[in-house]
Amino acid sequence: MKSHEEYNDKLMIKIDWLSFTVQKSMTPKGVIEYFGMDIEEFKEEVRGLNGYRKQYTHRVNGNNGLIRVLYDGQMGMGVHVDVSGSAIHHFFEAFENKLTCDTPFGEKALQLPEDFDFQNKENIVVLLLAYIRRIAKFTRIDVALDDFASFFTLGEINALVENKQMVTKFRTYKRVVESSVSDSTIKGETIYVGSNKSDAFIRIYNKALEQKMDDMDWIRWEIQLRNARSEAFVDMLLSDALKPVPFASAAVSLLAGFLRFIELDNANRSRCSTCKKWLEFIASASALRLSVPKKEASIDTKLEWIQRQVMPTLAGLIYAYDGDFEKIMGDFTMQFYRNSYEAQKMFKEAYKRLMEITEKDSEENGQYGNGIE
Repeated sequence: MKSHEEYNDKLMIKIDWLSFTVQKSMTPKGVIEYFGMDIEEFKEEVRGLNGYRKQYTHRVNGNNGLIRVLYDGQMGMGVHVDVSGSAIHHFFEAFENKLTCDTPFGEKALQLPEDFDFQNKENIVVLLLAYIRRIAKFTRIDVALDDFASFFTLGEINALVENKQMVTKFRTYKRVVESSVSDSTIKGETIYVGSNKSDAFIRIYNKALEQKMDDMDWIRWEIQLRNARSEAFVDMLLSDALKPVPFASAAVSLLAGFLRFIELDNANRSRCSTCKKWLEFIASASALRLSVPKKEASIDTKLEWIQRQVMPTLAGLIYAYDGDFEKIMGDFTMQFYRNSYEAQKMFKEAYKRLMEITEKDSEENGQYGNGIE
């Protein structure tokens, strides 16, 4: 059996969805600000959803991630918040910024509860869950376990199930394969264990196939917890208020409790020994640290960072130097090549797309070039 460390870079665990309902008497703006976000980032929609008459939405990085704040429902419905997987990074970043303060030494530091066991950023995520618990009830938490090591292919999992080598608390199992009509190539493959209407549900699918990444192995295990199950999971994490239970250990113990793969070495299936590969997978995943959400770099995120972090200082310098940009900026070409290779490539591709759009618009309008010889 390989050591857990050999798989540390081939397994990843993270929160992929978060929903909760605020029970304390708070306005939508109050809820948004409680987590360090700005109401100005949100758009007030024309109509609500799920029994709420109104909602605010914040689309993070364009349309890739969504934070939804639902309000104005029936008596007792409170304010409901949904944070999609692609927006978790923004939600966490806003909360971390709220905890950050200036020190007398000109540096930034986190303000944490006294005696709080801060060993890594994973505990800050758990602290975020504790802050939610103070004002709300959890209604949904999705945990994603990404396997880049090919412990199990979907074909192997399906074969084990068909051969009655899966012991589970769930009653139903379903395998869904999506294929192209034109050439019958497989476009998607998912195994569902349990019912998506229950408080616990497991989804296993080929993430690489979904993302059209043919050159890599990527199987995702998703544990979806609702209502009482999501509350119980947070209870497990926060059982010691000052020393959070390791996130991966809690999440993987849930997965192992829901199902296990066995060797058919006993007439009584409940007494069969556990498949060695499953034991290795569970042990390796349990040793992980929670992947702290990070904002993916893009032109929009770079601009957002400049406007939020740099513009106040830049505006001051422009004022101080009476608008002398050459004095302030220096050599732009040299500054550009101080970026990493990946960042340079991102900026160049964005410029290329802009030029293609500009050229197309000019052709449609019967204009060519910018009129400058």
